[in-house]
Amino acid sequence: MRIRFLLPFVLLLTLYSCGNLYTGDETPVLPDEPDFPGDKNEIPVMVAFCDPVYNVLTRGTGVIDPTDTDNYGKRMQKGLFFIYAFRRDNAGDNVYTTHRLDDINQRYCLVDGSCDEPMMQDAANPQRDKNGYPYLSPEQCKEHGKRARYAGNGSFVNWISTTNAPYYSTQQQLDPFNFFAYCYDDAQIGDVQRTTDRISFDVTVDGSQDLMCASATNLGTLISEIEKTPDKNYGDYQELVNRLKQLHPDELKTVKTYYYSTYTAYFNLWPIIRMQHQMAYVKVKFRSVLNGGTSDFIRIKSVRLETVHKGTFTVAAYDLNQLGAHFPENGERAELLARDPSEGENGEAAWRVKTWTNENGTLYHPKHPPVEEGETNKPTELEGGTFLAPPGNNARLIIETEYYRDGDESVPPVKATVTHNLKDIIINKDNTGNFLNYGFMRSREYTITASVHGSQDIRIDVQPVSWVNGGDFDIDIGEGEFEN
Repeated sequence: MRIRFLLPFVLLLTLYSCGNLYTGDETPVLPDEPDFPGDKNEIPVMVAFCDPVYNVLTRGTGVIDPTDTDNYGKRMQKGLFFIYAFRRDNAGDNVYTTHRLDDINQRYCLVDGSCDEPMMQDAANPQRDKNGYPYLSPEQCKEHGKRARYAGNGSFVNWISTTNAPYYSTQQQLDPFNFFAYCYDDAQIGDVQRTTDRISFDVTVDGSQDLMCASATNLGTLISEIEKTPDKNYGDYQELVNRLKQLHPDELKTVKTYYYSTYTAYFNLWPIIRMQHQMAYVKVKFRSVLNGGTSDFIRIKSVRLETVHKGTFTVAAYDLNQLGAHFPENGERAELLARDPSEGENGEAAWRVKTWTNENGTLYHPKHPPVEEGETNKPTELEGGTFLAPPGNNARLIIETEYYRDGDESVPPVKATVTHNLKDIIINKDNTGNFLNYGFMRSREYTITASVHGSQDIRIDVQPVSWVNGGDFDIDIGEGEFEN
């Protein structure tokens, strides 16, 4: 089985939403004093998205690839994103329990969903709102982050509730805030739990949803890096770096201490958030290497991944190490059905449950049907479906087959269920080839190639490749447990 790990990320810049392009050419407004800027106009809190380097998955529609010019934009626009901004220095014990609607002076909560207009429920489909997003009640909207959607690469996001656009405070100009963004796709979620230092909710996945979250770029760390290597190419952060280089040393010192605030906003220094996938992207492929007669063939009847499917999604926290989706190793388990990334209506990927028919579920012996000249023994390959799997070292791959000897479908086939325990089988390495851990890791892509030697002999090969060019290797799992 081959596992490829790719680093997925989205960039969220916190800029304002009208669909106007943020070019980075605006002239910074320089304050006369750190706590008394010369311009007292309100500054809007703005968010922009940059195209991800890795595929983004939203609303079970399959892989969203920036190179897919036909479908990328509309698939991104289907994603519902939520944004929070809370006091970064954690002044007081009620920071994450504070709602923007109640925080008149914007001392603790700068952005959340409490000021948003409620969702309009779709009468024909009560589980959705009028825009097709998973429906949230007015009380749920209040607890979640402020809703936003993608408006194009480099463009300001569109706040879904346009009547209550957020602004920085004109009074508390040095109050520093941290920004958070998340997307739970259309996973089943529980009530939002706000505690003194974090916000989280229970989540249940079925193998088709992607969970994403992240916090804003640490400006202090970025400034320190600039001081060490000013001529380095900072890629997606280059425009932000250029702005920081324009500042006077005293201004830079203040920015380093009081980001993100009204003060930093006057310099057009906006938070950048790299979204991180919380699930593993798992593909299954079958290869026929049957040992029987030339007319023998096997039909794949089902592919399932048994794993923990309930966890907790922490989407904002004072301790940034607490962010992310966490699925306990001994948590409730379920069998996730393989998904088919084939196109649905209007050419959009559907990510429906994969169906197996006589035509698309059949693996032939290598010599049947005939292959091109010079490829007599080329194995027949078959797509086995895709999963968005929770991270962990507890999964089992379950494959059901029917074996037809001599291609005779008038005789009852030999049926079998083969189970491969993946615990301690999938090995992850870092970019230098050092061992990290076993099992599926968040934000990584895995391809499982199952070689079918017989109805009860299905072997799995693994070839992990880190996002940053880690080592390649093969693992032969051998035969799995089976039932006739």
